[in-house]
Amino acid sequence: MVTRHLILIRHGAVGEEYASRYVGRTDLALSEIGRLQARVLGQRLADFGPDLCLSSPLRRARETAALALPRVEPQIMEDLREIDFGTWECKSFAEIEAANPELFEKWKRFDQDFAFPRGEGVAAFLKRVDAVKRRILTESSEAAAVITHGGIVRSLICSLLDLPACARISFQVKRGGMATLRLEDGKAVLTGIQNPETRG
Repeated sequence: MVTRHLILIRHGAVGEEYASRYVGRTDLALSEIGRLQARVLGQRLADFGPDLCLSSPLRRARETAALALPRVEPQIMEDLREIDFGTWECKSFAEIEAANPELFEKWKRFDQDFAFPRGEGVAAFLKRVDAVKRRILTESSEAAAVITHGGIVRSLICSLLDLPACARISFQVKRGGMATLRLEDGKAVLTGIQNPETRG
């Protein structure tokens, strides 16, 4: 039996000072709101009863896993870490666009040859996403939870639905939110996206 239900979870909120900023490799803890969001996720996950949890190695994801699924030991997967934003790390969208509008436009288009200054390239990032997808599709589990970051969640949705990577902007999964998919014969159907009512 392969995984039938997949829950893609974006870690809970971090400090408000990081709102509308690119946060990738910075290893932040959950905020108080983030911890509340993780507990609410645990209640939502009860309907699926996941017996497998894959998690990013970053602290905000691991803390979300511990609070949302305290009875399931997470398996840490390095490929689930967020993209490395390089010199754009922790800068606001407005700051980056003002400083380098042409490069910012390439990022918005998700050009395959784009790379963050002194950071990760889109092609390398999508290679990691593909590795995660292969792992998911070969797992034997009734329901699997994947706790990771916004970029990974949206790119995985696109990959599983056979959509172009640039379609990721069509899916909004906020911090503390989750997307659910049904998998059958290697195909995926998006069954819902739930975002938290609390800020973050």
